Amino acid sequence: GISGADYFIAGIGSAIEIFGKYDKVIDYGGNVIRADKLLDYVREIITDYAVHQILHNGIAEELSPLTKYYLLWRWVYKEAKVHFDDARKLSQSVGVDLPKEWSRSFIKKDKEFIMVLVPLERNSKELEDSNEMIDVLH
Repeated sequence: GISGADYFIAGIGSAIEIFGKYDKVIDYGGNVIRADKLLDYVREIITDYAVHQILHNGIAEELSPLTKYYLLWRWVYKEAKVHFDDARKLSQSVGVDLPKEWSRSFIKKDKEFIMVLVPLERNSKELEDSNEMIDVLH
């Protein structure tokens, strides 16, 4: 019953809850797993699962964080404007630096709200030299 950005936060929260029960966590190679590495791994798993659900295949690992963000945004919020904090949670789940991107990509800020532009709202000249998959598709 969890949806939207809370879906990602719930997955991260559950992993951190388990992780926090131990003094240290060690992988099969004997290496200590730090919390930041755990977060990266959990984000990757959650994002891969969600993108797999959206695209019905397992290509999530081949997509950039921005392309994943775009797909997940459309899946969760469609064309809605979303409060900054919800957009921030979603961006963290895929490793996108939201303030860095809203001035140079399809992510736009309007006061305390974030929106994701549809292809027709984007400037085609800005997309011409991009190698970002979502830009190429637009």
